[in-house]
Amino acid sequence: MTHALAGCPSDELRYKLGIAKSCGTVKFCAIANDMLTTAKEVIEYCTMGVVPILIGSAVNKDFIPFTDLLEDSGDAFPKDNRVESGDLAVVVYSSGTTGPPKGIPLAHKQLVSHMTVPRITMREGDIYLLSTPLSHAGATYMTMSALSLGATLLALPHLSDPEHYSIAIDKYKATYIFCIPPLIVSLVKKGYELPTLQRCDTAGSTCSPTVIREARITHPHLVINTGLYGMSEIGFLINTASETEQASNKRGVLMGKPVAKSQAKVVDPITKRLLPSGVAGELCVRSAYIMRGYINNPEATARTIDSDGWMHTGDLVQYDDDGFLYFIDRLKDIIRIAPDKTTSIQV
Repeated sequence: MTHALAGCPSDELRYKLGIAKSCGTVKFCAIANDMLTTAKEVIEYCTMGVVPILIGSAVNKDFIPFTDLLEDSGDAFPKDNRVESGDLAVVVYSSGTTGPPKGIPLAHKQLVSHMTVPRITMREGDIYLLSTPLSHAGATYMTMSALSLGATLLALPHLSDPEHYSIAIDKYKATYIFCIPPLIVSLVKKGYELPTLQRCDTAGSTCSPTVIREARITHPHLVINTGLYGMSEIGFLINTASETEQASNKRGVLMGKPVAKSQAKVVDPITKRLLPSGVAGELCVRSAYIMRGYINNPEATARTIDSDGWMHTGDLVQYDDDGFLYFIDRLKDIIRIAPDKTTSIQV
């Protein structure tokens, strides 16, 4: 399975499909009804035999309505279809901050392994409001987690402003949300009461510990978990911090400690020398969850994963004497200031 952000241009879709097609034949194409024109261009790019599926209320003779699939008995699917744990499950893409997006293959065993290690605060019976694009690795993991935990998954038609999320929380009595820090900060700072919301996991960017402490004061019923760190290449999260650890943190942006079956180290970005506590350097991680390598891009793979299996994240961090990691900045992000390029560190 692979996916793309709604509204992305057809050339980007063709570019990503070109990466994904090298892993297997495209058999199905599911598209929202407001992207029919783009969908037809993409289907023409794919090989013959692609089954086009239309999600939404529109009707088009060239597409199978998704509602028809819900009513199907499933008899048409092969009964002897066997999947091995190492088989490819999903292709996601890097953010493109260091160049064109790269294809990231994730196997079934990686997705299952992620779900066996507690990282998030979602619980059985939760009403989970999805606020991240389904095309992101995090949303893939969160959707699977909701299904495995027996939570109700609630998705808005489009990613919206804080007011729309507040209305959805009140209307559907959402109890849990996973989002980027700016969204939960906006929700609490604008005075939305969010009476049914019990827990919020937030990741994807940094947020001032002071702002989060203020949010916890104004919304004492809401548990805000900011101690999460991950990347698409890792599948999702690889570092976490408990609520108690976050509450006592006064040093900076806490990333926590590596989860089970994972290792972390901090090295000099130039010499790759191992650094002691309190010294800033590049975070490297090693784990069973990490991708096998970028699709059809051995050069980028070699730059990212070394011969010992350590993945160089491109993030500048440091750790304390207790082994807790703290985020400082990105090393790899490119800021384009025509005609030059720079980094946030240089700025």
